[in-house]
Amino acid sequence: MSNGRFRKPESKFTMVSNPVLWDDDLSYKAKGLYATIMSHLTKDNFTLYKTYLLKHCPEGEKAFETIWKDLKNSSYLVQHKMQDEKGQIYWEYELLMEKVHTPKKEGVENAGMEKAPHGKRGVYNKTLENKTLNNNNQLVSQLHIEKSDELTNLFSKAKVDLYESEDLKVTLKETITELHQDQRTKEVVQRIDIFHVDEAIAKFRQAQEQKEIKNPKLYFKRCLLSAIEEGGLRQIV
Repeated sequence: MSNGRFRKPESKFTMVSNPVLWDDDLSYKAKGLYATIMSHLTKDNFTLYKTYLLKHCPEGEKAFETIWKDLKNSSYLVQHKMQDEKGQIYWEYELLMEKVHTPKKEGVENAGMEKAPHGKRGVYNKTLENKTLNNNNQLVSQLHIEKSDELTNLFSKAKVDLYESEDLKVTLKETITELHQDQRTKEVVQRIDIFHVDEAIAKFRQAQEQKEIKNPKLYFKRCLLSAIEEGGLRQIV
């Protein structure tokens, strides 16, 4: 299982879709990123990850995320939420040749059952936008958070021993409670769903690989807020 990898097209030479290049709503930088991704996908024995693209972006992380968001919001970049045989969640990305005008859905694919990248996808709805967050136990249950060792592994690398048991659930409950009780963030946090949580974890992991995090809990809180404010990973087909 590899988290955040790109799916390779069958063609082994770089093709850039004319509808993408002719799309006036898409920035030139986003078109450039699209072409760059397509070129990397033609390499043999090479798996492309978002982190690789970010690392090689000369404009820096903030500029990259802006371009990435532009491409994602255009519907040319699709994110697939996957689930392996052990129930672990990971992501795969796919570039489309043209926009797909379908309702946005939150989907989970079972990697152990999938036969091809375009196989049938299971869909479930766990959006919590209109639900109260006072009952944090219920919230965590609805988010289907099973991998409680996720942040244990992350924080242990940062030499923090505050999350030894049920760490992800505890951290989420504490973080969500703090955000919900704070009038400055109460309205924002009411939009949280499982995709925002996954995005926050991904942001935390990426940052940890690049620099030392002095206050992991506070940084995770910021990652979660950022994921919610940016709309999270909800461009799912």
